[in-house]
Amino acid sequence: MIKQITLWLLVIALGIGCGLCAALMLTRTQYFGNLRVNHGPWSVAGENTITDDPLMVARLAVFGPFPVKQSEVMYLTALQDSEGRPLRADKNYSVCGKKFDARFWSLTAYDQNGMFFPNQDQRFSYNFKTVKFDGDQFCLQTGPLRQPENWLPTQGNGGMRLTIRFYQPSQFLRDSLSAQVLPTIKMIGVAQ
Repeated sequence: MIKQITLWLLVIALGIGCGLCAALMLTRTQYFGNLRVNHGPWSVAGENTITDDPLMVARLAVFGPFPVKQSEVMYLTALQDSEGRPLRADKNYSVCGKKFDARFWSLTAYDQNGMFFPNQDQRFSYNFKTVKFDGDQFCLQTGPLRQPENWLPTQGNGGMRLTIRFYQPSQFLRDSLSAQVLPTIKMIGVAQ
């Protein structure tokens, strides 16, 4: 009887452990299924929507707000630079692009656990109102080395990701994302 109870408890514990590991792996790593559209270092779920990908919905439930209507928001995520190297918090990057056709957009850096990087400036993202433009172009710097402007601080030596959120993107942006010129992400050095 004790053997049977022990066996059942072991099976239940194993099932719970496998379920938790699968949930963590699927919500905290890049999705490896076929519902992703890649454009340079940036990826978006499905045909430019987030609800095509149930794992993206799970990620958003863990890491951020989920919009009521899919037509109101679009998320692009980068886990690598424009050369295909994984993004690292201890490296400095230049993220350069042009204005987007959306009512509101923001660019945020997250650590490998999906959290903001703590910093004295309390700077966690830039948006179309806070970034300094040169004409219709912008260039943000991410990394541990302070920059005079458009600097998004990171720290530590783990992985990181960048996310662009478009709120109320134009239909043109949604329909032609693959034809858009999205920001480049170039490594500019390693912090000492």
